[in-house]
Amino acid sequence: MEVGIFVSGTYLKNEDFRNAVYEVFRSKPVRLITMEDFPSSEKASPQLCRERLEMASYYILIVNNRYGWIPPGYDKAITELEYEWAIELKMPMKIYIYKPGNDALLTGIADKERLDAFKKRLRENHSPRDFGNADELKYFVLSDFGDWQWTNGYLQDTSAGTNITGLNIRNLKSTNQVSYVNIDIDYHREQLGEVYEEQLNRLINPLF
Repeated sequence: MEVGIFVSGTYLKNEDFRNAVYEVFRSKPVRLITMEDFPSSEKASPQLCRERLEMASYYILIVNNRYGWIPPGYDKAITELEYEWAIELKMPMKIYIYKPGNDALLTGIADKERLDAFKKRLRENHSPRDFGNADELKYFVLSDFGDWQWTNGYLQDTSAGTNITGLNIRNLKSTNQVSYVNIDIDYHREQLGEVYEEQLNRLINPLF
């Protein structure tokens, strides 16, 4: 069964982070649903976004330092509207908030009050991950998606030919599927290079 992944978040000032998420899924058997690929349509943007969101089964929200465009007739940015629609649809959601090491970098932002209120709302109602750079975001997205695949039965037994790339290796500590380890390690390293080599080793070593 193909998984549709809807990637939400502003485009301006968010391109690098959106591209980082796309790279994670580029070699996986999933369908990415992104604003960059929306077709030309006679429908207004909010309606088109809502319809595309309804085609997905997994929602990713990337929040950077911009609140975003507010469509005519609405009092919230399209990103916050997508978030509310995802809640209505009861979609599994993963939220990632950019938090640079120096918070002073976040001064002088347009619609900062709205952005801060949105972030507060997300933190009060969910458990988002804070990330500081594109590589860290990749790691979190890959780990969270692997965990979701595992808990929802997408990753099962290697003998059945199941696609196991992206498996959250922390889950192996509570399973007997140690044969997954080598394939999963290779996939993580291919995606992230050596940026998190030490972090991966800390997760893997307790298995042996």
